[in-house]
Amino acid sequence: MKGVWYVRRHGTLAFLAAMALLLGGLGIQAQVHAPLVRAAQSWQVAVGGDPSPGITAINFYPRAVTINAGDTVDFMFPAAEPHTVTFDAGQVPGLFLTGITPNSPGPGDLDITKAFSPLNVGGAASYDGTSAISSGIPQDPPGERAPFSVTFPKSGVYYFECAVHGPLMSGNITVLAAGAATPESPAQASARGDTEAANDVTNTNAGDQAFPIKEQQTSAPSGATIHNLSAGAAGFHLADLHFLPAADTVKRGDFITWTQPDPNEFHTVTFMSGATAPGFFQVVPQPGGPPKILLPAFTIVPSGGGTYTGSGVVTSGTLTPGNSWTVRIDAPPGTYDYICLFHADDYSMKGTITVTQ
Repeated sequence: MKGVWYVRRHGTLAFLAAMALLLGGLGIQAQVHAPLVRAAQSWQVAVGGDPSPGITAINFYPRAVTINAGDTVDFMFPAAEPHTVTFDAGQVPGLFLTGITPNSPGPGDLDITKAFSPLNVGGAASYDGTSAISSGIPQDPPGERAPFSVTFPKSGVYYFECAVHGPLMSGNITVLAAGAATPESPAQASARGDTEAANDVTNTNAGDQAFPIKEQQTSAPSGATIHNLSAGAAGFHLADLHFLPAADTVKRGDFITWTQPDPNEFHTVTFMSGATAPGFFQVVPQPGGPPKILLPAFTIVPSGGGTYTGSGVVTSGTLTPGNSWTVRIDAPPGTYDYICLFHADDYSMKGTITVTQ
């Protein structure tokens, strides 16, 4: 048997050597191809955006991406509007609901620490669908924010959302096996995201969903006029962060009703009468741990009564989508400023009321 093995082995080697000489003589070179291994790639997703002054996008661009296992997605934060990138790992309800504790630490306060803080990220973030992770809200100004980079080691389809805006702002990452063909390159996906963002603006303008919105008037039983205004407006995946109209003229004794029509946003109507407005959320340091993030009761709860006399603080509290707030104007002739506590600083969401006799 040993001799047979020797003959067969060496006969095979001789055969291969002869074939190599023959192919070489014919100008043909035999090549051995190693399996093609694709290097891990990085993809980019924009988290919202500010396409024009006072307009912000409530969307991810692109909203869906197909990548390979081992690839990394860099989530970029170009907008002043607060957003998170949150993978809930199938948790129902999502972090945008369970991460908020009402009446904490005081009556009317909202403790939003869990919803707005980084979750289970440590150093480099990795997600395989087993444990929730979240970017939290970036604290640096736009243009200075590091991306939230997430590596996906396992095939699957992974849902994510913004914990501030909930399922209205959500997307999916489809992860294929390493080396599998993807429908587009990272550059093509980024270009598609830019196109989707431009289409949201085009569709908003074409549908006249966000602007213009004009004042409407109705009569009160007392004979006074009710001026109906809008606190913000909804576009196609866009939010118009203006009071519409931003300037209005009323007579002393008239009423003004602001309606908040945008399903993506929260606003306030707040008369400060020259006082300094508090921040719409507070970061409270904690000994031996991360800070608490709070929405104070002043932002949430109406205060100051139902009449504005031109002095003191009168505020609607938080106007949630579809709700309204009415105030009677009993101020001397003049012009009075009001703001949205959420969007006055970053988006100049401010208005004026001019009072005549």
